[in-house]
Amino acid sequence: MTEQPKYIIFYGPPGCGKGSQARKISALLNIGHQSSGSLLRGEIANETEIGLNIKETLEEGKLVSNEIVNKVIKRAMLAEKFKTGILFDGYPRTLLQSKSLTEMVNEIEGNLVSLIWIDVPDNVLKKRILGRRTHRKSGRIYNIYFNPPKVEMKDDITGEPLTLRKDDTKEVLNRRLNIYHKEDNEILDYYRQMNKLIHIDGTLSIDETHKAIKSELTKFGIEF
Repeated sequence: MTEQPKYIIFYGPPGCGKGSQARKISALLNIGHQSSGSLLRGEIANETEIGLNIKETLEEGKLVSNEIVNKVIKRAMLAEKFKTGILFDGYPRTLLQSKSLTEMVNEIEGNLVSLIWIDVPDNVLKKRILGRRTHRKSGRIYNIYFNPPKVEMKDDITGEPLTLRKDDTKEVLNRRLNIYHKEDNEILDYYRQMNKLIHIDGTLSIDETHKAIKSELTKFGIEF
């Protein structure tokens, strides 16, 4: 008998670390990690009909519709490389997408395990993101609040200048947080009512957060 594909959602505000945690769990479970952003970019790069539509929408500064996002997600769910399931990162973003995902999982007789909510207060997120400094060549990341370089704006190893990512600005972050908070309570309530919500303190260290996620997932029948 073929094992049911498993679907786990990593949810939280920008900068909460959901991508990093999803990759760690993906490696342990042999279940693919997929961000909605990379799926949409893939459609654009492949110049599919949906991709051209997405590109046009983004160029107009609009959000991609629930209908199109769900189509792209469904295509991924049916792909051979995701036959064991998907660890979602950045999807669902709305209550409508949440309900659509439940329907799609039921259609293919999959197992929607849980939504893992990595909860980090806005003031901590702002320090994490606005304090971030990067050494472009090596990818080394510093933070002026939590992990500052020895010399201001200089890489510890090479002494070369550090840079700010162009979207690490107060305006961009506030916009992203506003989008997140617009529907977060409804989404969390939806999974809470289904008894599929895992609440994780995202202010813990990366390793402590990882251990907490593993511990909670075992309560939902996931074996490591």
